[in-house]
Amino acid sequence: MTDGAALFSLSVLLRFSCAGCAVIACLLASSPAVARDGFSPSGIRVAQADSAGLVSELLVKVGELERLNQELTGRLEEVQHENQQLSERFDAYVKDAEFRFQELEKGRGGASPASGSSSEPSSGARTSTPSEPMDPGQKYTRAFNLLRTNDYPAAQVAFQDFIKENPGHDLAGNAQYWLGETFYVRGNYKQAAVSFLDGYKKYPKSTKAPDNLLKLGLTMGKLGQNKEACAALGKLKSEYPAAPDAIKRRLGSEKERLKCSF
Repeated sequence: MTDGAALFSLSVLLRFSCAGCAVIACLLASSPAVARDGFSPSGIRVAQADSAGLVSELLVKVGELERLNQELTGRLEEVQHENQQLSERFDAYVKDAEFRFQELEKGRGGASPASGSSSEPSSGARTSTPSEPMDPGQKYTRAFNLLRTNDYPAAQVAFQDFIKENPGHDLAGNAQYWLGETFYVRGNYKQAAVSFLDGYKKYPKSTKAPDNLLKLGLTMGKLGQNKEACAALGKLKSEYPAAPDAIKRRLGSEKERLKCSF
């Protein structure tokens, strides 16, 4: 039960309690009025007996409401205490996760692939350019089509060029994610981690931001850095609670596999 719901319930209970007491007072005050209106003594006794029965029933109900009120008050205090503990634990986790991300960024200097590695595109991929100028949307589509046809070296170059030329474009965050994928599918996990981290840091509002954090976690897991992987997955859970269901399911399975504690 949330704090707001609990407070609403308490308010309702107090209203019922006050209403019950008011009814009892009215019933007790009505007996003399009955005599003044000319009823017979026997009629008065019957009315008083009925009133007494109703009063007893109301007193029982008021007692039940007061007991429930006490239980809800106790539960509300427990919930407030639990929320305080969760808040403190979350703050500690965020500080730890931020530290791990800073450490990861410090190590980015040696993350670039070595000269001649499989992640480098062929010279033909670099020189294969369209004959006519294209707008940013067309360039993105071309890069994505290269990725779809599994021409990862050429797709890498195309996405890098798109990001360099259009860093503020609406599709820049998507391009950064797919750039990371061109490294990931070829097993270049260090460079993939750098790309996914850049996607998260530079484009936190992109539709691919949750994907970047998820893939960053998977990539760090591939590198055997489980603590950093859990930090990335924890960031995903806390910062993107409305992420697509597919991402949430993968997050859950990776959390279990890596034995993350968040």
